[in-house]
Amino acid sequence: HLSKCLMLLVVNAKNLESLGIFEEHILIRLIGDRLPACRDSKLFIKDLHFDEVPVRIYLPRLQSASKRREVIFFHGGCGMAYERTCRYFARKSNSVVVSVGYRLAPEHPYPTQFKDCLTAIIHFMRTAQDYGVDPSRIITCGDSSDGTLTAAVAQKICN
Repeated sequence: HLSKCLMLLVVNAKNLESLGIFEEHILIRLIGDRLPACRDSKLFIKDLHFDEVPVRIYLPRLQSASKRREVIFFHGGCGMAYERTCRYFARKSNSVVVSVGYRLAPEHPYPTQFKDCLTAIIHFMRTAQDYGVDPSRIITCGDSSDGTLTAAVAQKICN
């Protein structure tokens, strides 16, 4: 029944938005935030929280002879819009990938996004060895405006 209700909302989202009853981006986030992780035979995929910030971790299943690299990926793409990209990064580079689900504008104005991303990366840096990651091999990246977040967080960490 829930899926029928969501479909009805999707179909009528623009009409409801024009009446001032509803905002379409809220519906997109509601649906996106509830999408489960895709299964992947080569990865363990876990939804966790780093100090209250939701993250999804992609861990390669194959054992590694040495500590792995880690990629922290910032994106605001409706919950898990970049899920396929994160799986690709983890599989192809044999790295642990952390996708940070920071709070989004307009409901959460800046600098909330920056603070959430900074919190997540600090948490991971402190616990990297728990995930088989070499703390000296952690990188951050982001797509579109999240490239700006990536640069800002990296500068804060370095200073």
